[in-house]
Amino acid sequence: MLRYICMIAVLVLVAPGTLAHAITLGQVDTFSSGLEDWWGYSSYQVLPDGGPAGAGDAYFYNVSTSDGGWLTVGNTSDRWKGDYTAAGVTALQVDLVNLGSSALQVRAYLSGVIVDTSGHRQGGGFVSTIPFELPPDAEWYRVTFHVTAADLTWIPNSLNGNVEAALRSVNTISFRHQVNISDGGSGTPTMGSWGLDNITAVPEPASFMMLAVTTAMLRRRGDGGATAPILYNVNRGKGGLGRGDKVR
Repeated sequence: MLRYICMIAVLVLVAPGTLAHAITLGQVDTFSSGLEDWWGYSSYQVLPDGGPAGAGDAYFYNVSTSDGGWLTVGNTSDRWKGDYTAAGVTALQVDLVNLGSSALQVRAYLSGVIVDTSGHRQGGGFVSTIPFELPPDAEWYRVTFHVTAADLTWIPNSLNGNVEAALRSVNTISFRHQVNISDGGSGTPTMGSWGLDNITAVPEPASFMMLAVTTAMLRRRGDGGATAPILYNVNRGKGGLGRGDKVR
C-alpha cells in the first residue's frame, strides 16, 4: 500500500547481527495477502473489505460467540520473533475496531525466553500494564502499545519475570481483551467481535511521531468513503484504565 512505502523507506534500520526473517523496525502486516501467519481463538478470517481505508482494504476479523471464548489475535512466526531491543522496536502499532456491543480492554502481550550461561530459563509472558478501552462504536482506532520494560507487567507463573530477557528473545506476540492482568492465560473470556489491521513494529517516540505524521499524510479516503482512524497513544506511567492520549 502506498501509505507504507515512505514509512518503510525511512524506518527500516536492521540491527547488526539480526537473523534473517526476525523482527525488523518498520515492518507491517496489512492482510492484503491473507492471514500472514496471524491466528485467533474462536472464529477468525481475513475479510476483503471494510478496513480503515474502506472498500478493498482487507482486515483480520475475529469473533467469540460464547462467554467462555476469547478475543485474542496472535502471531508466532519468525517474522515477529527475535530481539526487539537490538532491533529498536519499542512499540506495536495496530488499527482496531470493536464490532461488538460491549467495550473491550485491549492489551498487547509478548513472551520470550533465554537460557543463561547457568542453564536457567529467563523471561516469561508480559502484557501492557495499561489497557486501551476500545468502544463498541464500529470506528477504527490507531493505537500504539509501548513494549519496553517500563510499560509491561509480568503474568505470574510464567518463568521468572525477567522482562529484559523476554524482550531480547520474543517468541509470541498478541493483542487481547484482558480486563485484569491476573486473568493471564489468553485474556478475559467474553462474547464479541473485532477487527485488526496494519500491525506495525515502531521505534522510539521521536521516530514514532515522524511515523504517525507520515502515515496520516499518506492515508487517503477509501472508495467506501472511509476516513483515517483516530490516533491514540496509550498512556504511559498512569494507573488504571485509559482511553489513551489523542495524538491527532
